[in-house]
Amino acid sequence: MLEYTIENGGGSFPAASYAVETIYQIVAVPHDLRLGIRLPKYFGWEKIELLPLFN
Repeated sequence: MLEYTIENGGGSFPAASYAVETIYQIVAVPHDLRLGIRLPKYFGWEKIELLPLFN
């Protein structure tokens, strides 16, 4: 869903149409203590494991 622009039912601002653009996209999975983060135009989805921080 985050891959698509708002006009196409997604959650991203298209850079050409708005004064602002989507910079960060974050998906949290609390049960698994995991984050997914993406910076469109810079890098794709990266998985961040939080469990080691709580052990």
